[in-house]
Amino acid sequence: MAADLATPPPADCTLPIDGCFQTCIANKTSLSSCVSTCGMGNGVGCYDLCEVVGASLSTCKSYCGIPTPAAERSCYKLAITTGDSLSTAKSYCGITSACGEDGCAQVAIARRDSISTSKSYCGFTTGLGQGACYAVASSNNDSTSTAVSYCGTSTACGQRACYGHCAKNNNSTSTCASYCTTKTACGQVGCYDVCLKNADSISTCVSYCAVSDVLCNECGTPETPRNACYRVCAARGNSPSTCKSYCG
Repeated sequence: MAADLATPPPADCTLPIDGCFQTCIANKTSLSSCVSTCGMGNGVGCYDLCEVVGASLSTCKSYCGIPTPAAERSCYKLAITTGDSLSTAKSYCGITSACGEDGCAQVAIARRDSISTSKSYCGFTTGLGQGACYAVASSNNDSTSTAVSYCGTSTACGQRACYGHCAKNNNSTSTCASYCTTKTACGQVGCYDVCLKNADSISTCVSYCAVSDVLCNECGTPETPRNACYRVCAARGNSPSTCKSYCG
């Protein structure tokens, strides 16, 4: 089974709704009353309540604030629902975390903003942010070279997401490796994912992607490049001895 080609959902940025806010959401309690009763909590439930009661982004920000990175992302999620522009969303939600960069990217995708506009507002300086940047590039059907020029490959997540975008563009494995690099384990795993999609031989895959036992656990399904090598080798129908000779 192929691993995911793009950066994963930001699990650390999706905290659960506080229990008190769950009751407010179920009862469609007013924002002011709920905040007065429940306090702030992690902020995620507050923004979800705003969506339920139809509060504006400015009103919601004044009540909910940005108590956590997950709340920052939830603020951007609300901006999508309320129809606010990327610039308006940025002015209220801010960018202080990787979660904010990811949320900003989701608004950019919803508003079909260009990669250059998205970069100027969202920053995309963190690993998650670089991954989100490639999601914007994919939504706009940007070339791999354009995506790399804006998103970069300085992080493990950026490299793996680069391979995901490169695969979407149906680029060759050699082209993807030249743009996305294999400087991290996540980059190497991403390389094998593209190799698998392109139906390359295992010898070709190893020559481009390399083999190591460093675990890629920053982005996507956790895996070592060596295990990715075996995964691709098995998918090619090679014997265990052949796979052992190439993957080590």
